[in-house]
Amino acid sequence: MLNLAKAALLLAFLLTFAAIGFGCAFNPDWGMRHFGRSLMGGGELRKDWNRMQMSAVGLIFAGVALYLVYVLIFK
Repeated sequence: MLNLAKAALLLAFLLTFAAIGFGCAFNPDWGMRHFGRSLMGGGELRKDWNRMQMSAVGLIFAGVALYLVYVLIFK
């Protein structure tokens, strides 16, 4: 088991990743502006598709981070 300081640092790190994931999921324009340069192919014609991709990636990102928080707390 991790000691308390390492566990607290890991928890803060994972919660930060979860917050970034939720930010991308619920505000995909913010996510595309900061992280989506590789997803922005096709210009304006694919903007709705890029938003959908950013929302999906954000939810996956947040889900994995929250699952790891769950494992850290309850294991």
